[in-house]
Amino acid sequence: MIAMLLLVFMAGTSMFFVAMSDRGGSVEKLVNYNQEMVLAKEALIAFAANYPDLYPGPNNGPGRFPCPDNNLAGLPEASCNDGVEMTYRLPIYANTPNSGPFYFSRQFIEASQESAPDIDYSQFWYALSNGYATDDANLNSTSPAQLVLNGSPNYVALIIAPGEPLAAQTRSTENNRNNRNNYLETPNNNTDTGVFSNHAEPSEPPEPFNDRIVGITRAELMTAVTMKVAIEIKQALDNHHESLFPLPGALEHPLLAFYDYDICITVGDPCYPREDMPAARSCGFLCTIFGLPPLPPAEDIPHYESVMFDAVDDGSMAAWYEDDEWRDVIEYDKISDNEVELRFEDCAIVYTLKYDSEPEIERSEHSC
Repeated sequence: MIAMLLLVFMAGTSMFFVAMSDRGGSVEKLVNYNQEMVLAKEALIAFAANYPDLYPGPNNGPGRFPCPDNNLAGLPEASCNDGVEMTYRLPIYANTPNSGPFYFSRQFIEASQESAPDIDYSQFWYALSNGYATDDANLNSTSPAQLVLNGSPNYVALIIAPGEPLAAQTRSTENNRNNRNNYLETPNNNTDTGVFSNHAEPSEPPEPFNDRIVGITRAELMTAVTMKVAIEIKQALDNHHESLFPLPGALEHPLLAFYDYDICITVGDPCYPREDMPAARSCGFLCTIFGLPPLPPAEDIPHYESVMFDAVDDGSMAAWYEDDEWRDVIEYDKISDNEVELRFEDCAIVYTLKYDSEPEIERSEHSC
């Protein structure tokens, strides 16, 4: 009896490994696809968070994704800011003026080098929410995300891997390869609805379905983007802190000295700008001794917002801070002369910025 059971077990095991061997190519391709989608997701987030460094200039703040490739050229289109979403191909790479090509997936590098005319152009498809393209304006933590995946809203981008061609899908010509219906199933092949799924829609009989989707939520994107903004703000505050009095008791009076209301009285260490309004004081004889202009009335004392304005105006802070209206979505609280807290609207993270202290930036949560 035991011998018979062993024979049955061995036969079943043999059949299992034969079946797995037959499927080996498909399983390996599925694993590679999943790995490539994760890599592409990480590359897209890195591209968006570092967009100001890749493309310096006005209206080039963080959070912007490349436009989809709608002509199989392998590059993002120059403009794509209409409709709820734009669904074409994920570009092979984007050219950047200072850093050269920025690749989004290793798979695409290999595919772009393939010269066989009958290659299966299974380049990933890519859905992008309106408002997050490179040519959109005023992008900050409150910008709405318009994509829905598996019934869940607030997705900014989706990477879609098509499966093997189904019965009605033809991919033999360039026109075929640029038609989403030849790669994607319902609802993923619908136009401008913003609704996507990793599962077939209920139907009788069931429709074949082999799409796989990896998404980027607004919270995931803004976790990286708000850190980028916090770093930019910290640099401006540190520059202000250091520029008030480079040396204790220095006779020079930089313009930014106005931002510490007590400067004429306590000629001490400068500090991060304050949000609370101090009581009015007279500058007294110290202003005369140090050659300082009269202290303005308390109601005229500039606060954090003015420091940010001036930092943009004098070129020490990126213009995109004002262009994307970040100042309007940030709450700023001074904790001490060397520490402040930042809160971004629609993000759960509280950033603590510290002057000359480790860690210089702390965050309360791992994700927005």
